[in-house]
Amino acid sequence: MSPRGIPFFCCLVVLLGCQVPNPGIAPVPATLNFPIAVGLTAPADVNHPSDFLLVVNANYDARYNQGTILSLDMREIMRRFDSVRTNGRFPQGMNLGCTNPAAWDDPNIECQIGEAIDVMARGTDGLHQGAEVWIDSFAASIVLSPQGDRFYIPTRGTANLTWIDIDTTNGAIGCEQADGSFRCSAHRRTTLVDTCGDRDLTMTGDPNALTVVRLDTITGDPQDANRDAIVMLQRNGNATLFLDHTSTSALGREPWRTHVLTGLPPDTINAELEPSSGLSWLNTSSPVSSRATSSLSRVGVFIDPSHRECSEVFAAPSVFLDGLATGFDSRDSAFGTGDNARYAYVLSRSPESIITIDQNGTPFIPGNAAIVDVDDVGFGPSRMRRFTMDGRDFLLVTCFDGGNVWAFRTQPTEVASVVPGFDGAYEMVIDEQRQLAIVADFKTSVIRFIDLSPLLIGRNAVDLGRVGTPRTHVGFP
Repeated sequence: MSPRGIPFFCCLVVLLGCQVPNPGIAPVPATLNFPIAVGLTAPADVNHPSDFLLVVNANYDARYNQGTILSLDMREIMRRFDSVRTNGRFPQGMNLGCTNPAAWDDPNIECQIGEAIDVMARGTDGLHQGAEVWIDSFAASIVLSPQGDRFYIPTRGTANLTWIDIDTTNGAIGCEQADGSFRCSAHRRTTLVDTCGDRDLTMTGDPNALTVVRLDTITGDPQDANRDAIVMLQRNGNATLFLDHTSTSALGREPWRTHVLTGLPPDTINAELEPSSGLSWLNTSSPVSSRATSSLSRVGVFIDPSHRECSEVFAAPSVFLDGLATGFDSRDSAFGTGDNARYAYVLSRSPESIITIDQNGTPFIPGNAAIVDVDDVGFGPSRMRRFTMDGRDFLLVTCFDGGNVWAFRTQPTEVASVVPGFDGAYEMVIDEQRQLAIVADFKTSVIRFIDLSPLLIGRNAVDLGRVGTPRTHVGFP
């Protein structure tokens, strides 16, 4: 081809490329595929830990609108880990529970206890049916209902709230799938709406986060004890309120879209409920410098006792983080318990640190948060969880870019341990009764387990092993 024909050929390829049928690649069943969120079922009691772990796979093939949720059996996972325990501890070596024989004698080789399908819940009809459902792509998080029988997932692919029921006796998850199908029904994307005057309940934007409370904690009405109030936060500065209504579904209730609040700062990426006030703290991270803010917005829920359909989510006073290097990029929030309940912790990427706020304290600058401590954390912190062991509060932070997980003691906030060896540590859930952290290693599509118990005796937390085989994604640098 002559040089003069090259531009014409390139234009032809670009124009015709859009017409080439390419439906994308369907996610492989019973497989970890970019795990974006993890959640545990509620413990039956103080002596009975959570039985099932839910893993949300985002599926980043933009041409195929399908993500998956897997139900994994924590009892089977722990049975395999228990085979390497000595006196209740997880030794470095003698990993006879691993599927990789090379790890049995070499403590430097990570323990793998199987693929997702090896530890999936049995569900209703055996291993696979009932232990996996299909939802829309680009799920953002997962939150357990206070009732313990349902999970909520904001999905960005179609900008909706998806709700999944779980049978805590066998780990079966359901969302009104058609017979023989794993696909959730369209009804589970919250299509029902309340009507209050001429309210505009159009839901747009990019849903990224949820907070959920039992409705009776707001209304004080015992009849609301088995109903939820859900606030979904969107990147465009909207917050959407959903309230449970009585229905003919298996659980007898379903969320209806009730109110859409607009005008919040854009680029919300996360939210956490502050228990004492009932307000949700919002974290923002803006790619546009002119939209960046050093304040944390907060929202609450108002229930109209006479006309529930006119209830709304409202904007509460913000928390200002002035006085830091920037404070423009926060990723998560957590709150103390017991004697530490006055303290709030904000995970920041600018500066890369945990910011400790005394909510009862006097700020140095009137109107700002009373910041009492700023502690460095690893590169690219993403998520933070507060957990309690033997009555003591700890914080756990995943660092996506740094490839490690940091553990902190509180009061004062100080580093207790750093666990290396991750490729893309992101979302996590804490199993307090087993003293475990369960971390989604997003880049390599595996779930890793960290033993937190050594923190109680001043030692480092230990990376026990993983579910799944690390995947190398072709074309990634």
